Amino acid sequence: MKHVLRARYYIRYMDDWVILEGSKSTLWSYLREITGFLQDRLHLRLNRKTAIFPVARGIDFLGYRIWDDHRLLRKSSIKRAKRGFKKLSNDYAAGLIELDKVRASVVSWLGHCRHADTYRITRKVLGGLVLTPNKNGYGD
Repeated sequence: MKHVLRARYYIRYMDDWVILEGSKSTLWSYLREITGFLQDRLHLRLNRKTAIFPVARGIDFLGYRIWDDHRLLRKSSIKRAKRGFKKLSNDYAAGLIELDKVRASVVSWLGHCRHADTYRITRKVLGGLVLTPNKNGYGD
């Protein structure tokens, strides 16, 4: 699709796309071509969230909100992390999982956070993570 459109600033990760272009009319033209290609050749439809808007609003892409000068985690990503860490904490307290599993999840999330401006939010989310070991040990 990139070669057909000849879009200079095109980013794709699996089924997520971003096309940057200075002309709104060119973007509408791209959208018509992409919609036709997906329907006619692949029997697919674009998501309802597909939109053309100024980049000053920030781009929602791969779990981040991206502007030209900074990146933030998407709010839904933060909520999902909080829920996940609460479940991990409860499972660890119940002896259902080992500390290594909790540690791996935290390190993975911190790796995701490293690509954004997240100092305060990581402290807030991880500050609420309390790990109380099961008195009887793992699996009891």
